Amino acid sequence: MSIDLVTGENARYQLLKVAHERFGCAPAALSSPQREQAERIVGRQLQLENAVLHSAEACGVVIPDEQVADAWAEIAARYEDPLALHKALDDSGLDEAGLRQLLARELKVETVLQRVCAGLPEITDTDVSLYYFNHPERFVRPATRLARQILITVNEDFPENSRTSAWRRINLIAER
Repeated sequence: MSIDLVTGENARYQLLKVAHERFGCAPAALSSPQREQAERIVGRQLQLENAVLHSAEACGVVIPDEQVADAWAEIAARYEDPLALHKALDDSGLDEAGLRQLLARELKVETVLQRVCAGLPEITDTDVSLYYFNHPERFVRPATRLARQILITVNEDFPENSRTSAWRRINLIAER
């Protein structure tokens, strides 16, 4: 993930969040596949945040300092003491001032999304099911398979499994 410093700090914060919420551990403890998955999630999340913050609806949205302080207190409460919190921040390449700015950004994104959704009707499970069943083409993916081995058996008791038929099948597959 190549990102500039501000986004990089945001990406580190989002990675820390995703690692704890999704995998229950620090980013450094993620396995390679988990880290790849977390980075994909963070990438999509950052794109969404940027789109929300650059939308017309984001103009004029101001997050009060008290709301940021409450969010900070909520995070701090998850740690045994302030030293443990600061160590976790250091391990993720973050500091308190930077995290407070990132919390303000996150709260602004949430506020803008709430503002946009305020006039929309509530979506029920029935609505979701109806959409799913009325638009099956949007949920179908072509089959993707990777074959490393193909078993072709020879059984002279069956004409379709004779040695010559097996060779014919092998050659047909090899031509693909």
